[in-house]
Amino acid sequence: MTVLAHPLTLGLDAPGLDQVLEELSAAGLGGMECYYGRYSPEERAGLAEMAKRHDLVATGGSDFHGTFKPDLLIGTGTGDLDVPDTVLSELLARKPPRP
Repeated sequence: MTVLAHPLTLGLDAPGLDQVLEELSAAGLGGMECYYGRYSPEERAGLAEMAKRHDLVATGGSDFHGTFKPDLLIGTGTGDLDVPDTVLSELLARKPPRP
């Protein structure tokens, strides 16, 4: 399943992102990163609502990239990052069956 990471880095306003998500979800996009330590609580909530409107899983992550981002530890992120445990079950529920 494909998930759009860091959607706020696309440089789009809310209607523009909404349009892109409409197109990508129709093409098979399964989720969007909404829970990210560098996003404000308001940004996270707005992205999660947008993901819901497009039937996408609202995912999140610590943005761990090894030595490229030494200030971030895997699973920890920054600030008050808290990815709901339900994200995993939502992703697993959408996993296509193996042939």
